[in-house]
Amino acid sequence: MAGSGPGEHGDLAGGGESQGQLPRAWGGGDCGPLGPARRQVHHLIEDQVAWLVARSAQSTVAALLRISWRSVAAIVTRVVGSQERGRDLFANLQRIGIDEISYRKGPRYLTVVFDHDTGHLVWAEPGRDRATLAKFFDALGDERCRRIRRVSRDGASWIVSVVDERCPNAIQCTDPFHVVRWATAALDEVRRQVWNAARKGGQPGLAHALKGARWALWHNPENLTERQQATLVEIERTNQPLFRAYLLKEELRYVFQLSARRGLPRLARWIQWARRSRLAPFVKLARTITEYRASIAAALRYGLSNARVESGNQKIRLIIRRSFGFHYPAALIALAKLSLGGLCPPRPRDPRKRHKCPNCLPLPGPASRARGAGDDTRTRDIDLGRKVLIFELGFRLRAGGGHPVPILAAGGGSDHLPLELPVGIDHRHGDGGISGRHLLGPQAG
Repeated sequence: MAGSGPGEHGDLAGGGESQGQLPRAWGGGDCGPLGPARRQVHHLIEDQVAWLVARSAQSTVAALLRISWRSVAAIVTRVVGSQERGRDLFANLQRIGIDEISYRKGPRYLTVVFDHDTGHLVWAEPGRDRATLAKFFDALGDERCRRIRRVSRDGASWIVSVVDERCPNAIQCTDPFHVVRWATAALDEVRRQVWNAARKGGQPGLAHALKGARWALWHNPENLTERQQATLVEIERTNQPLFRAYLLKEELRYVFQLSARRGLPRLARWIQWARRSRLAPFVKLARTITEYRASIAAALRYGLSNARVESGNQKIRLIIRRSFGFHYPAALIALAKLSLGGLCPPRPRDPRKRHKCPNCLPLPGPASRARGAGDDTRTRDIDLGRKVLIFELGFRLRAGGGHPVPILAAGGGSDHLPLELPVGIDHRHGDGGISGRHLLGPQAG
C-alpha cells in the first residue's frame, strides 16, 4: 500500500473497508520505525484519543475521529501500557483503600485499590475474594507490604483476613459510612417488623402510615421536609419501639461527627444502649460493632474513611454507564486506570515542548502562521467541537514531487490513523510542523 495512488486511503480516518488497515511508516533520523510502539508524531494522536476517551464514550470518540471503536480501545490499551511501563504505581504506598464494585449483572465484581495520598487507582482485578486480593499483595511484594501503615475498608471478612496476614504493620480502619449503613438497615428491619405486626393485627391505617415513613426515617434530621417531620412526630407518639430504633441510628451517626476523644466514649455508651434496646436487629448490630470496635476506633482516631474509594467507584460506574456496559473486565480496567490512575496524558497544547529530537523542527506557532507561507504550506485542521485535535502540516514541496505516501499516526495492525504527505517533502526546510517530525518515508530522502 505504500505506493498506492492519491486518494486511495481517504481522509484521516481512512474510509470504507480500508479503515485502520494501512501499514506502518518509517521515520527519519534516529527514531526508528513507527510501529506498535508509540513514537514521534503518532504518540500525539494516541495521547489525544486517550484524553478524549477519559472524558467521553468510546463510540463518541470513534465517530469524531471516524475510526472504529475497536481501534479506540486498542489505543487506550497501548497508552495505559506505555504509561504503566514508565512509572511505578506502587511507589510510596502507605495508606490504601480497598473495596469491590459490581460491573455487570451476575453479579460480577472488580476489586479495586486506591492510594489515599494521591487519590489514584493503583490496582484493579476481576473477582472479590481472598485469592483476588492476594494477587495485589503478591504484586506489591513483602517489603512494600510491611510499609503499609493504614488500610481503609468496609466490613468484608475476606479483606480483613488478607490484610491481617499480608500487612503486619497496617492499622485497619472500618469505613464509618458502612457502619451507619448497618444501622440504617437495622432500622428498616425494625420498621418492617412493626409494619407486618400492624397489618396482621387489623390496623390498616397504621400499616399504611408506616409503609410511607421509610424516607422520614432514613433521611438526616436537617434534611427532613415539614411532612416528614410530622411523620416522625406521629411515630414518636404512636410507636415507641420504632422511634427508639430511629434514635439509635441517629446517635451512631452523630458519633462519627465527633473527634476521637469525644466519639470513643460515646460509642461505648451506644453499644450498651443497643444491647438493652430489646430490638433484635440492634442487639445483633451491637455484637457486630463490638467485633469491629478496634478498626472503628482507628477510623475515628486517624480520620480515615473509604470516601475516596467510594468516589472512585462512582466514577467507575459512570464509565460503565457511558459505555453501556462491558463484556470483559480488561477494557473497563484500562479505562478506569486511564481516568483514575493518573495515566491520562495531558491535552497536547504545545507539542514543541514534548519532542526533543535535534533533527526535527518545531511545530509552527501563531507568529509563523500569521506571517503565512504562501502556496508552500498546507494546513489541515480537524475541529472536534472545541478544536480538540489540531495538526499543522507545514512543508515545502521539492521539484518533481510524486504520489502521496501514507503516514500513520497510530500503532500497527488495524489501529492506524492514516495521514498523507507528498513524497517530495524536505523536513529540513519550511515552517516545520508535523513534516519535521520524521513523517517521511525513506524514499523521501
